Amino acid sequence: MRKFINRFQSNLKTKRTHTLLVIAGLLLAIIISYEILGLFLQVGPTDYLILGAIIVGISTRLKRLAWFWGRGLASSQQAEGREKVKEVATFALVPRETPRGTRLVRISDDEAVMEVKTAIRFWCWVLPTTFGVFAFLGFPLGALIGYLGIFSSGHRSHQVVFQETVNMAMTMGIGALVLAVFSYFLTRPTIRVIVTPDIVRFGRYKFDRRYARGLQLSFSTNEMNFLPEFVQPKLGASGLRFGYGRWGEDMKYIINGFHSAEIVIWVNEIIDRVGAPSTSKHNPMAGNKIELL
Repeated sequence: MRKFINRFQSNLKTKRTHTLLVIAGLLLAIIISYEILGLFLQVGPTDYLILGAIIVGISTRLKRLAWFWGRGLASSQQAEGREKVKEVATFALVPRETPRGTRLVRISDDEAVMEVKTAIRFWCWVLPTTFGVFAFLGFPLGALIGYLGIFSSGHRSHQVVFQETVNMAMTMGIGALVLAVFSYFLTRPTIRVIVTPDIVRFGRYKFDRRYARGLQLSFSTNEMNFLPEFVQPKLGASGLRFGYGRWGEDMKYIINGFHSAEIVIWVNEIIDRVGAPSTSKHNPMAGNKIELL
């Protein structure tokens, strides 16, 4: 318990906003689960505790929340290839080891594994927005459907009408809200980039290194003709493509436009390091004795 309290206090100091959002999300998930369960079963106050334990247990297994629960910190700090951060002046910021939205899992002469936060182009805003609109309209529409359905079936009891109307509204509204949240995270995956001397695997794309020319940027939201003044400040996204052969290949992933240049440079640097000849092989002066006359 003491360890969890210390971890919680550390999260509040380093990631206060993210920590509060996670707590609010867990509470919202418990409340929504309780309401959905109440539509089918008779529930009581103790069910809050049971649902809370289940949801917290599931959250501890989520990779995105490993920092919140402190899981895997030791292994991540000892990850192969991590460079030691030099000492900094008092109150100075510690330099980032990798660009924002990325993580170096491991690296060696024969393999490198990276993680990059991305979003799936087009679907990352279409699905959450669509389901969000359905959630907004689901409550009044569900109430109307339930109200009309009860009267059409001949029930005149005000209590029955009210109960069935509330159930229908909650089912449609909460269902659409859950789908909106689920689709939001589903269309924003953290993909793995695996580099070997033979191939580069970027998510679902696999490239032969004999024809690979590195990661590139394709488009930016400020270059789009579709409502640029609306899209740019909200998304700030840049598309990704991979230089492959003569023409290259467009990918379905987009990344944070404000850090896109840093991410592309960093990924290409890691790609170049894997399978590259050692210093003694490509340095013509290595291993040679130089005589000074």
